[in-house]
Order: sequence, then C-alpha cells, then structure tokens
Amino acid sequence: MTDMRAKDGVRFELLSWIIHPGFHLRESASWNDIAIGYLTPEIKFDYHIQPVCLNDNPDLILDSKIAKISGWGSLKQRGLYPDYLQEAEVEIYSDRRCKKSKLGYYYRPEIMMCASSYPMDSCSGDSGGPLVLDSGWGYMFQVGIVSFGIGCGLRGSAGAYARVSTYYDWIQEVTKNVKTCSTP
Repeated sequence: MTDMRAKDGVRFELLSWIIHPGFHLRESASWNDIAIGYLTPEIKFDYHIQPVCLNDNPDLILDSKIAKISGWGSLKQRGLYPDYLQEAEVEIYSDRRCKKSKLGYYYRPEIMMCASSYPMDSCSGDSGGPLVLDSGWGYMFQVGIVSFGIGCGLRGSAGAYARVSTYYDWIQEVTKNVKTCSTP
C-alpha cells in the first residue's frame, strides 16, 4: 500500500531476521548495517509487487548517477511522518565527496556510499529502505540501503547507505542463493 490510512493492501508479518555479524553502532553511525528479514505469508509477485534486482558488481561506477529513494520517514529534520509513501531523486556522491560531507569520519567507502540532492534526502524512519537505479532495461536495481545520516535535508549533509555489492555474497549465503537479476 502507499497510504498508511488505507484499509486494503497486502500486509506481511516479520517472522525472524538475521543481522550481519559485523554490524556495529557507534554514536550516530552504523557499520555493516544490513539484515535479512523472513516474512509471512509468502510473497506473490504481480503487477504491483515485484522483486528487486541487486547490484552484484563492485566495479560499477555510481558517482554522479541519479538514484531514487523511497520510504515512510520524516519529511525533514525533526519533522512529521507522512501518511503516503514518499519518493525522491538523489545524486550518488563520489567517495571523496562523501568523506568531505558531514559524514566525514564515519564514512567507510568499502561498505558505504552516500547520496543527497539538497533538500531531498533520506531521513529518520527511512532506515532499511532502498536506493535504486534505473537499469535502462525496464527494471530498477538496488545499489544501497538507507543506513544513517548526520542530519537530513541539510546543506552539506548526505545520507549514508550500505553498499549492496559489498554484501551480495552474504545475502546469497543467508538466503540460500535466492534468485535475483544481475546489474546491467
């Protein structure tokens, strides 16, 4: 569903989850910020519900690409939460630009990426959400997972995302090689 107040829509229950063994939370930052959730009932794919393709290519150049984020998080720093699913376009920054942003000390390029397009940004409540790119082949593929930020929607700020390609092998191991499409 895309409206929190709607009575219809498909609901799933989270049965269990596996947190990455290297997960670490320190101050405002999270390292290895990824988990796999198991849902019930089984997901039935249709026109509205499709699996996401995962970025399995660590050499894919993402700098300056325009990606999409979506979520139910706050619309601004210390702001209200929306009734409707939100979507925005953000620019994926180079590792150098991420390091120079407010993320600075907390940024680890081997496991993270960052993105923002002032004032558009992921915010509190968006954690775990997708950072996706259009493949150009009729589907989207996920390159990041919303992790943390030092503020949100602020000038000089960028959201930090877990880098999906870093965790691709772990995802495959935990999910017993779930079928996913590769990046173009």
